[in-house]
Amino acid sequence: MAALESTGYVEMGKRDVHLTERGLEVARQMWERHCFFVGLLEDAGVAPDVASQEGCHMEHCLSEESFEKLRSMLGREDVAGPATEA
Repeated sequence: MAALESTGYVEMGKRDVHLTERGLEVARQMWERHCFFVGLLEDAGVAPDVASQEGCHMEHCLSEESFEKLRSMLGREDVAGPATEA
């Protein structure tokens, strides 16, 4: 947690931890990637539980450039996760 705090992603109190705006943006980006890969795998016929587990790994593997190019190539620019409340 100290590393996340020192990079500005979280703020820590005595008993709680909160995402900063920067941390929330990174979390949203990871959620978008996760939903993209899970949807892609499920559309390919992968079982939902496997797609969720593997999507979790895949979301961290690609650079932003590669992710955007893959999403664009597949015509899934509008793919995003469910709306989240800040």
